[in-house]
Amino acid sequence: MSLCLGWARGGSLRNLLSADLRASWIPLLALGLQLAVFEPTGPLPFLRGREPAVHVASYGLLGLFLSANRHLPGMWLLGLGLACNAAAIVANGGRMPASEEALRAAGRWNLLEQAGMVYNNSAVIGPGTRLWFLGDVFAIPEGLPLANVFSLGDVLLALGAPVLVPALMGARPVDRRLARAATAAAALLLGMLVLSLRVPQALRRTGFVRPDQPPAVSAVQLASTTTTSFTLVPVGPVRTRSPKASKKV
Repeated sequence: MSLCLGWARGGSLRNLLSADLRASWIPLLALGLQLAVFEPTGPLPFLRGREPAVHVASYGLLGLFLSANRHLPGMWLLGLGLACNAAAIVANGGRMPASEEALRAAGRWNLLEQAGMVYNNSAVIGPGTRLWFLGDVFAIPEGLPLANVFSLGDVLLALGAPVLVPALMGARPVDRRLARAATAAAALLLGMLVLSLRVPQALRRTGFVRPDQPPAVSAVQLASTTTTSFTLVPVGPVRTRSPKASKKV
């Protein structure tokens, strides 16, 4: 979608490939680390048992990349989303907590249950889970494209990408009124998600909250009824290197 927005406003893939990104190798290294410890390619034998530590390290690398490029539009949103996910992962021993309700809605509960409540980079929310509200407590319901669980941090990352990518493509600026409308729509979406949060049943059963409080399903219900996504838009293009300069790197 970010590429389509860039093309629609006159951007080009050539500009994107020659964009002035600092330390552009870091995201590739972080991705390689995650592939090395999580399926379908991992875990590699010499990293077996070190998956949580490697997972946390990959987020640290991504944080360095975002910091190095913080001057670019949309990076603050990407940084905030990354920080939310990293906080949940670090607080829970290197695994992203996911609620049973969201996993069931996305059709992924059986996979986690058969794996003993821990699979790849995810762990089911339980009594000892910290910062559960930053975990994967929302879901794209089973039967819809890309059905999966997601977190508040994932939403922030998804909102930041359409800000950054078209700018890197050299896309034309958009009307300020449209930019304000898109920002308001994105804020409304975030507000709806936050207000839909309920304590998961796994925590309610432990006496974490009063039994008369509503069940933790409204976040999933919201995801199943919300089919329109909102994006933020940049206010101008980003400087790119010429193809000749790119060859010297």
